[in-house]
Amino acid sequence: MELMKLFHRFWLNFKLFWRRMRWIKLPYLVILVGGFFIALLAVNIHSLKCIKTEGVQIVNSVQGFNNCNSSSQQSLSFVAYGGRDVDSGHLRHVFDMFKWYGYQRVKKIDEEWDVMWSHDYPFQKLAPLMKNLKPHQKVNHFPGTGFITNKMDLATSGLKFIPKAFKIPEQKNQLLNYVSDNPTKKFVQKSNDHRGIKIKSLKEIDLDKPGSFIQEYISDPLLVDGYKFDIGVYTTITSFDPLRVYIYNGDALFRYCTEKYYPFDDERVDKYVIGDDYLPTWEVPSLTKYYVDYGFSMKESFDGYMMSIGRDPKTIWLQIEEAIRQVCLKKESQIMKYLSLYKSKRNFFEMMRFDFVVDNNLNVYIMEVILILIPIYYVPN
Repeated sequence: MELMKLFHRFWLNFKLFWRRMRWIKLPYLVILVGGFFIALLAVNIHSLKCIKTEGVQIVNSVQGFNNCNSSSQQSLSFVAYGGRDVDSGHLRHVFDMFKWYGYQRVKKIDEEWDVMWSHDYPFQKLAPLMKNLKPHQKVNHFPGTGFITNKMDLATSGLKFIPKAFKIPEQKNQLLNYVSDNPTKKFVQKSNDHRGIKIKSLKEIDLDKPGSFIQEYISDPLLVDGYKFDIGVYTTITSFDPLRVYIYNGDALFRYCTEKYYPFDDERVDKYVIGDDYLPTWEVPSLTKYYVDYGFSMKESFDGYMMSIGRDPKTIWLQIEEAIRQVCLKKESQIMKYLSLYKSKRNFFEMMRFDFVVDNNLNVYIMEVILILIPIYYVPN
């Protein structure tokens, strides 16, 4: 900009000079103009040298920062604890993630570490350590999050996005009254292990079985190509005071039943219960083109299908976010009581998956919340 101003000023002066001094001979004029442009070139060369010098200084400072950052990352460490043999391979994705970010693994919990990845709930077996964590140390569990992940406590919390449920045998009479008022509704009996789920008539249900609960079955589910499905949404909680929850919107886990829902037969549980051998997105015909041909994620494939049939998937995702918010707010005070027993509330984080089903009116319902102990890897991805 300064050079342009200088040139513009010269040009104005030159025009004025030309008008007044037309009697100057041409050779002198050429020498005058040539001298000016030589001076201008010298200024440009000097400016370029200055720019180069500044650039080198900037690069050196960035390299210095990266070197400092690299050296600090090399000093970071993590330790794996609990569950099966941590070296059996089931935690390889966890180890790869830490390695990617420059963390070194230590083998013993009594060594110096920055992050503990615990397969077990560590607050009983490692109670003295958990209550004396250093300010920089992080553990992948919060004390008290069982209030969210305990299936019975969650199901009977009375929240809007959870199907009606009753503790057995404590709420047996309430259940009988509800069934009397809603004779067409179906129910399933569940427990905290969440296995052996099957629709049963009230006569088939053991209403005196301790440690179980009876929950209303969502009998008009949204289907894709005739298959019932659930949606797993991944979250990370980094704080309860203040409450801070991150919802991963890049993708979600979609699992489809292996048998088509209709003609419905409650004796065939594969029509309505999603097992470990579920049908993946890339094997559902209407989703294959999105996932395989277009390279969409599972969430994008589902959204594309919904829009193709004239239904708005945003209705579902907005409800899901609200449901997660309500659960965390509902359980916050209970968890805070446990957190108050520890030196700091800042040493913990929790990764959870909220599982939902959707009915044909696009209403969402929370089925369960599970802790993420092992990252899930999808081969087609």
